[in-house]
Amino acid sequence: MKKYELLTETNEYGHRRIRAIRTFGNIERGTLGGFVETETNLSHDDNCWVYGSARVCDSARVCGSAVVYDSARVYGSAVVCDSAMVCGSAMVYGSAVVYGSARVYGSAVVYDSAGVYGSAMVCDSAMVYGSAVVCDSAVVCDSAVVYGSARVKENMHITKPMISVTRSDLYTFLLGYDMRLEKFCISAGCRYMTLDEGTEHWSKTRDGTQLGAESLGIVAYFRSLVDIGITV
Repeated sequence: MKKYELLTETNEYGHRRIRAIRTFGNIERGTLGGFVETETNLSHDDNCWVYGSARVCDSARVCGSAVVYDSARVYGSAVVCDSAMVCGSAMVYGSAVVYGSARVYGSAVVYDSAGVYGSAMVCDSAMVYGSAVVCDSAVVCDSAVVYGSARVKENMHITKPMISVTRSDLYTFLLGYDMRLEKFCISAGCRYMTLDEGTEHWSKTRDGTQLGAESLGIVAYFRSLVDIGITV
């Protein structure tokens, strides 16, 4: 059953305003919403909604209980689903995906094939792109830039352009600050550990190998940055 209709009112891009034709979630029948290009942009199922002057266009989709509001934009083939929220003047585009209870707000931008999920937050003027992932309870904020194949996870907090090193086998090491542990940590592929744990791990698992030497060198480099008071 349809939950909204497209009105004749359009924005400057020709996208049409929506209006609820039945009550669902916290949306009353007759409530005006934001703008979509076609009905494929906003699911008629569940409680997802587009508010205010926000717009969803191209082949982008909003579904589940996700919401897009203020002047936020979702376009390209991006997907915002589950209980995710995109607001402020944030943009999600390309083939990026925001899901779970993740939030993207402020003037943050998430694009390419990046993913933001779990209860992660990307906000302020932060940028996440490439195939980067921000997940769990991680926060990427202020003027942070996260890209490539970086994984910002657990309780990692990134506030500036990321500090990362890629090993010769293209395995990327990312330095971040864990707000729960109150320590600097390394995110590398599926691994997440403190600097001390990293030294112990790669000493045991890669001892005597080129990759082991590279890994220990990266950890030592990160430690030197911490020692001189680097902030992330």
